Amino acid sequence: MACPFSSPLFFVGELGISGRDLILFSGGVFLVYKTIKEIYEKLKGHEKEHNQKGSEKMTISQAIVQITIIDIIFSFDSILTAVGLSRDLPVMISAVVVSMFVMLLFAPYVSDFINKYPTMKILALTFLVAIGVLLIMEGVHIHVEKSYVYFGMAFSLIVELLNIRLRKLAQIKRPV
Repeated sequence: MACPFSSPLFFVGELGISGRDLILFSGGVFLVYKTIKEIYEKLKGHEKEHNQKGSEKMTISQAIVQITIIDIIFSFDSILTAVGLSRDLPVMISAVVVSMFVMLLFAPYVSDFINKYPTMKILALTFLVAIGVLLIMEGVHIHVEKSYVYFGMAFSLIVELLNIRLRKLAQIKRPV
């Protein structure tokens, strides 16, 4: 039994576009756009200007809507994968609920860490661009082995963690 979101809604040439493809593509475009905009503002120093002036602050409801949209985009592919792996609805629902609680539990710690180390914030944003590009590619039926991308991300993260450690050691002038 095929997933109803996987059936083509229309065709562009020979490419059948399904609801899943539309969600992945539009979610990827949204993620890439928002992330590149954030990186651009950080590089231009707009974030400091906004904080000083108090202008263009995001309301709590706007933040909740954006987080919800991004969560839906990230979760959709995982849910479709879970449907492919398990036909047991309670198992799928439990997996999504548990993952949301884990995310909510660790979000403050991850946020504090990223805010403490600005280079980690930029690294996290570049990871979001990579994930957005993967979503776009998957939406147009170009499959990229995710393990390659995740390996690159893990390698970059390890290098940055080593750099953070070296900067700390340099501040206290201790050799590695």
